[in-house]
Amino acid sequence: MKILITGGSGFLGQYLNIELIKRNEILTLYKSNIGNCSKFKSSKTDITDFPAMENIFKDFYPEVVIHTAGFTRPEACSEKNKNEVYKTNADATRVLSQFCDTGTRQN
Repeated sequence: MKILITGGSGFLGQYLNIELIKRNEILTLYKSNIGNCSKFKSSKTDITDFPAMENIFKDFYPEVVIHTAGFTRPEACSEKNKNEVYKTNADATRVLSQFCDTGTRQN
C-alpha cells in the first residue's frame, strides 16, 4: 500500500515511518526538521504550498494519507502569526481532504 505521511518528522510521524515501512511504500513529508525522514523516501515540503502538495498526490499516488502535520502546542500557536497557524491547521487539512476526495492523483 502507498501511504503519504504529513508531519513525518514529528513525534508521531517518526514512529509511523518506522512501523509503516515494514509492509508499505511510504512517502514521508517534513517542513524543516528532518528527524528520521532521511532514512525513508521523503520530501521537504510545506503542506501550505498547495501546488506542491497537488504534485505530490499526482506523482506518488497515495492510497492512504495520514495527516499529522500542524501546530499542536498552544504555546507555539500563540508565538506564531494566527494566519499561519490557521492556514497550516485548517486550510491545509481542508485542501488535503479535497485531494483525497476528488482523486487528485495520477490515473
